[in-house]
Amino acid sequence: SRTATGYWFRLLDLDGDGKLSLQDLEPFYAEQVARQVALGSEAIAFRDVMTQLFDAVKPRDRRFITLTDVRRSGMGPLLFSALTNVHKLLAGELADAAAARLAQTTRHLTDWDRWAHAEYERLEAEEEEEEE
Repeated sequence: SRTATGYWFRLLDLDGDGKLSLQDLEPFYAEQVARQVALGSEAIAFRDVMTQLFDAVKPRDRRFITLTDVRRSGMGPLLFSALTNVHKLLAGELADAAAARLAQTTRHLTDWDRWAHAEYERLEAEEEEEEE
């Protein structure tokens, strides 16, 4: 919701200037690194995560992200989860890695074929859960 997006944005905007800079986001990501290590995972580099987040939000100015940028992009949940929820961060990274592996092993398929296959597997898993 707009309210939740504003709340989480203000929470991450440590200096209160209305812009999420790398300096604002780094302390939150440092906590994520500590959680990744505690879970026995290899820590994902700050620069890599920030590149992915900035690419997803597509801010008008690449030096920072504004609340308007977040709302326009619709990527608030991704941004906020990556910086506050280690399980969602790792799931996203693993999904990206799995997608890259799938693309490598299924070069003969189109993106549409890969998507249709993934949807079929997802629906099949849902049906199995309902039967149990």
